[in-house]
Amino acid sequence: HDMRLNRIFFAATLLPALGIAGCNHARSMTEPPSPVALTGPYTFSMSTSLSNTSGAATIGDAEILIDNNVVADSCPPGDLEQNTDPEGNVLSASCIAPGVSAVTLSAMGNIGPGNHSLLVFISQQATSLAPSPYAVKAFTFRVSDATGHLIKSISLPAQSANLAVGQSIVYEISI
Repeated sequence: HDMRLNRIFFAATLLPALGIAGCNHARSMTEPPSPVALTGPYTFSMSTSLSNTSGAATIGDAEILIDNNVVADSCPPGDLEQNTDPEGNVLSASCIAPGVSAVTLSAMGNIGPGNHSLLVFISQQATSLAPSPYAVKAFTFRVSDATGHLIKSISLPAQSANLAVGQSIVYEISI
């Protein structure tokens, strides 16, 4: 039977993920501002998909992290369950959505020049069978200047790997 595996998030990791899932949900006014975020003079945009290559619905929650900042989260905002301490600080969160075999992960935000690590991260699996076989579809990471002019377009290849919770497929990019 399927077993939902939870991943503990720390507040600094979780907060940037809220409201930036691939869906167009607005941030609620009760959410505190993100304590950690990517900054820089440029903006980036990207979209890719992650799928279980065997077709099994094992993806509980997947994220894209750039330099350890969550920039995309596959969990629908309404399915993110938070555990808080008595003061209301978020201690952990888990996605209660059913597992799926594929997700689209899209992100945009600010970024600066230099080398960056982009991770397609498995934060929850809807299976007790781990690791599972996953593939990330080839995608383009687009970087624009403050006026919106494209300054760099980085084509990143498809990658696949057997991943368990807490593991990721890694891309290194240079801007």
